[in-house]
Amino acid sequence: MIQLRRASFKNFRLLRDIDIEFSTDPSKPLTVVRAENDTGKTTLLNALNWGLFGDPALPGGRSSFRLHPIDWDTDNDDRDVKITVSIEFATSDEETGAEAIYELERSCTERLTDDINFSTEQSSLSLFKHTGAGITPIENPTATIESILPASLRDVFFIDGDRALAFIEATDEQRVKRERVARAVRSLLGLDLLEDSERHVDKARQEAVSTIRRLGVGTDVERLAAARQKFEEEEQKLRDFQTQCRNDLDATEGRHRKADKRLKDALAAGAGEHREMGVKLETAEKSLKSEREEHKQLLEGHRRLLNSSSLVIALAPTPIQLAAGLLADLEERKVIPSTLPNVIEDRLMREECICGNSLAHGTAARTRLEKLLEESRDIDESKDLLRSLNDSVKRTQREFGVEENWTERLRKSQANVLRSEKRQGDLEDEVADLRARIRGTESTSLEELERSVTQEEREIKRLHLEKGRNDQQLRELEAKIKEVDRDRQTAEKTNAKVRSGVMNETAAKDILDVIRTTIGVLQGETIDEVSEKMNEIFLSMIIADADAGSVVRKAILTRENDIVVEGPGGRTIDPDIDLNGASRRALTLAFILALVKVSGVNAPNIIDTPLGMMGIEVRQAVLKYAAENSSQLIMFLTGSEILGVENLIDEYAGRVYTFTNSAHYPSKLVNDPMTDRIETLVCNCDHRHTCQLCRRRASLDYVEKARVAS
Repeated sequence: MIQLRRASFKNFRLLRDIDIEFSTDPSKPLTVVRAENDTGKTTLLNALNWGLFGDPALPGGRSSFRLHPIDWDTDNDDRDVKITVSIEFATSDEETGAEAIYELERSCTERLTDDINFSTEQSSLSLFKHTGAGITPIENPTATIESILPASLRDVFFIDGDRALAFIEATDEQRVKRERVARAVRSLLGLDLLEDSERHVDKARQEAVSTIRRLGVGTDVERLAAARQKFEEEEQKLRDFQTQCRNDLDATEGRHRKADKRLKDALAAGAGEHREMGVKLETAEKSLKSEREEHKQLLEGHRRLLNSSSLVIALAPTPIQLAAGLLADLEERKVIPSTLPNVIEDRLMREECICGNSLAHGTAARTRLEKLLEESRDIDESKDLLRSLNDSVKRTQREFGVEENWTERLRKSQANVLRSEKRQGDLEDEVADLRARIRGTESTSLEELERSVTQEEREIKRLHLEKGRNDQQLRELEAKIKEVDRDRQTAEKTNAKVRSGVMNETAAKDILDVIRTTIGVLQGETIDEVSEKMNEIFLSMIIADADAGSVVRKAILTRENDIVVEGPGGRTIDPDIDLNGASRRALTLAFILALVKVSGVNAPNIIDTPLGMMGIEVRQAVLKYAAENSSQLIMFLTGSEILGVENLIDEYAGRVYTFTNSAHYPSKLVNDPMTDRIETLVCNCDHRHTCQLCRRRASLDYVEKARVAS
């Protein structure tokens, strides 16, 4: 957990000499900086970013971003401008509750060669920890801050109200938006760290494989290890191609949606016959999509039936029964070992037999079991195969006993698949006929639009075919890898020299399984939890918005990192087109707040102009939820954003400041700020009051009215 205490800024653009304290009261977690446009809100956000995360956090990077005040007077002041940001913050250990207070100072010098040009230098960072003995410098400040507040979380906790819309920005392809969402999810859920661990462990596994190959030169183990490595290289190429196909599909499907929408809109805007064709086409396409989904589910169920072990007994019941009898006889005559090594090992470790007798060291029973264990390890391959076959036959017979109607179920499943395929064919013919009628109209624009839709559909089919072939090759390759692994297991039993390397490889594989399972859970169940929380927050924010409320039914974060909005009847609606500006901002904030909530990461939420374009009711809902669900909330608000939420600021704000730009006198400020510099000036006026310094001619008149009314 990190909590900002105070910050000081010197010569950072407009912030010539500014000190701010942030609210740390749990009951009043909100700090408000009231500031009109061009008074320093975004500059303050950039300064905090630079202080905590360094030069890479600046817009465009350090080399292209001026830090010193634009009106720096080289005639009266030094040409070397020292820029400094100091931030005091506290951290606490979530287990012990122990608190530590730090103070950082980031600084640099910019040298002005003339009134326009200047040279830059890399910033330097100092970090100090407050202790009972005084203030102690930290030797590696960058690593310490990274461990407390990783730079990867910057875009989640430091939010520009406009830039935040990039998660759903209309100008970007789906793939780009998906990557932005994925980065935020990965950063906050710690997936980057887990994947770094995965790569590290996999490297150790590969080193173990190299050791096995070196020690087992000329052996089957070496040959199989080389084969597996070759298969892995082929697998990586196929996976790279799979990713490329997915990206191409995303882009093509995006173009298809837009082209299809233009066609439908043109039909809806046309004469009666065109409108009728548009309605029929939309209905037929919707039915076709639904039927394809149904067909997909039917095929999956059919495959499960065919992959069931019951198929073996259904096709050859007599030979299976005969084999079962022969295997049972071999087991009774002890030709097939009936005791599994892992069972013996478990009992020896527990020092207690299944029957309850002692298996302590030195007992006759333990000696007998240890001998059996050694014999079971030394059984030849044929007996081991017979034991595996015997277990498989027993299991298959048990399952078939439960599924006596398997044959009938298969027959019904096949019939359902065929019926679905016929319905698909009929619907495809209907869609094709309607498309042909559209092409046959005298409207050139409709013909062009239909041709564009058809072209994108052909490309989608081609890409699906490419992806399908690639997926099939991947499955075949995975089967080969499994076969190689099975052969290696057999070969390794007879090669004592490589056992150590095998143990290391096995350990690495086990760790990889744990890491990959954890990643899978985070990318699956945890994503679902974020989705549910995002939907809850979003709906609570827009509940009072009549326009959005009539359209939106649900907001979803898919496991593919798409933010999807559903409208009436479960239809997917485009947030870029069908949501108003207020709802789009609310959706973005809901995603970020849900991610923070589910991850459990406690850090300040610093948001620049989050309430723009919102009606008063939505503004109230957004501010209330954010204040109640943030450990520390810092908002930079314009006067228009504050309008209507004054009571909520009264309730949740522990600190309120007002920023004023001295350059706004006399056009916007009533009183002369008594400075000849262009700079941000700060006063302690809250959201209901003004003073001689911040009194404005027009934009904050409502504050005086609110004060008089109260």
